[in-house]
Amino acid sequence: MPFVISDLLRRTSALTVVVALSTAHWMYGNLYEEVVTAPPALTGAPRAALVGPLELGSPVWYYGPTLVVSVVLMWVLAARLQRASRAVGIPGPARWVSRGAVAVAVAGLAKATLIIFVNPNFRNPSLAVEVRRQLTSLWLVANGAVVLLLAFSLVALLVWRPTLSSPGREIA
Repeated sequence: MPFVISDLLRRTSALTVVVALSTAHWMYGNLYEEVVTAPPALTGAPRAALVGPLELGSPVWYYGPTLVVSVVLMWVLAARLQRASRAVGIPGPARWVSRGAVAVAVAGLAKATLIIFVNPNFRNPSLAVEVRRQLTSLWLVANGAVVLLLAFSLVALLVWRPTLSSPGREIA
């Protein structure tokens, strides 16, 4: 039975859409924090008005699930494409999605590290202004790296489909 690339595209389309949407949602949240919420903290003012990292209303509760969905489903898609690539000898798509999966996983680890170790200090009014400013600068740089990793993973996720979708492409 010939391997039809259109079947692979059809079987992975819903998964690709879910991963793309969850990753884009997560990236938007990080970009919003990067541009809107964190820069005022560079003035040294404590961010006491923010809720705690695990309280209701915390960004962890509405961006955390998308982090998990993005990481897990990106790896599921990468595994499916690895199997298909081995079957037909087309490694390109699997490589792209695997790289995107690594980028999403690294972004998730970086974000978790920021939430656990840096965010609690944003709210600590007993810290010196200079220390809070340094922590905010660290957070902005690391969160910017997370945004770039997520952007790369979105590109990697979306670039593999057009490479396979040329009309009538089938592999026997």
